[in-house]
Amino acid sequence: MQLTSTSTRWLAVGIISSLSDLAIFIFLKQIIPSIIIANFVAGFFSIMINFNLHYFFSFSTRTNYFKACAKYLLTFPIERTINTIQLQLWIGVGLDVYIAKVVASAVQAPVSYYLSKKFIFRVSNMKNLLFALKLKD
Repeated sequence: MQLTSTSTRWLAVGIISSLSDLAIFIFLKQIIPSIIIANFVAGFFSIMINFNLHYFFSFSTRTNYFKACAKYLLTFPIERTINTIQLQLWIGVGLDVYIAKVVASAVQAPVSYYLSKKFIFRVSNMKNLLFALKLKD
């Protein structure tokens, strides 16, 4: 499989990030009794992997690294809160905690992709034009 499109690269990174998030969550769940705390802490660690892979690989962006990182960190509490609410709901309907974690992440993936593409890693049309002009010189 050739990873040429942004969405394909995003999906590959998403799988890696989801697996790291799940592995950290499984580990933390053994030592932290609170699902909510374990989910937020796991998310905090996996977000660092996720952001860098998306920045350098998925979107291959020309946006400022620190500006994109700040935007990414701003969306983290919102996305993780939504993920945690879903996690609690899926557990409430009888799913195993680890299955619920995977389902909650999968349901949230399209929203995450949209935020990443349109808000976090978006380069303005003017920056694209300036970049294209520099390439011609």
